[in-house]
Amino acid sequence: SASRADAVKGQRDADAWENGIVRNAYAVDEVPLPNVATLRLHADPPVASGRARRENRVVSGRSLTIESPDDQPISPRLTGVGSLRPELESVLANVPSDASADDYRRAILETNAAGKNSATAKLWAWRRLKLRYALDRPETEEFRAFRIAMHDPSPTGRGHTCALMFARLDRLFREVTLARLSPMLGNAGTIVDPVAVRAEIEAKMARANLRWSDGTLAAVTSHLLSAWKDFGLVTGSKVRRTATVMICAPLASTA
Repeated sequence: SASRADAVKGQRDADAWENGIVRNAYAVDEVPLPNVATLRLHADPPVASGRARRENRVVSGRSLTIESPDDQPISPRLTGVGSLRPELESVLANVPSDASADDYRRAILETNAAGKNSATAKLWAWRRLKLRYALDRPETEEFRAFRIAMHDPSPTGRGHTCALMFARLDRLFREVTLARLSPMLGNAGTIVDPVAVRAEIEAKMARANLRWSDGTLAAVTSHLLSAWKDFGLVTGSKVRRTATVMICAPLASTA
């Protein structure tokens, strides 16, 4: 059927991006996580000073900061799955804070820290978690701040921290959140319109000169909305409403 074909094509789109088949060459010249005084996920983090940019920000050929937000592509990464927050928290609970990228990879693939049932599922967990939360770049400033903030004893605080890191790495998630959720976060209980969210995704797609199937758009919209809920930014399933956002001390320290 047409819907089945759309779903298959959507999954292929996601697989292509998550396998790194379609990746931009990234420039690196930005500071860590966005300012989160009100958890509004600012689109443009303050630019580092000239002195900071001149300092050595590369160790053993690896950058100490994540690529500039403006250099990140719009991708259908959310076609396959959403936030994977439970898997992420399980991995972080089983891997020391000073772990290397290889340590995270082994924990997921060999000791099943993400709690998957097959070798294929473990491999996909590794591929998706590293793209969403930079598990393959633990030496970066952003990840170090993220890992510290994830010691927050509050599940709400950890959810907000996950939202910030996800937004730092996924341009589509970041830009749609800024446009359709952030302006409402100060008013708990405001209804979130899924039609408007999908329209925003379509607008971002069109602006990037991309064409996705209806199946891909539906899946991305659904997983983006579920990620907002996983991160504690909205409540409800059939009718989604903005949640009360709390700025906890560990979260504020990542700003």
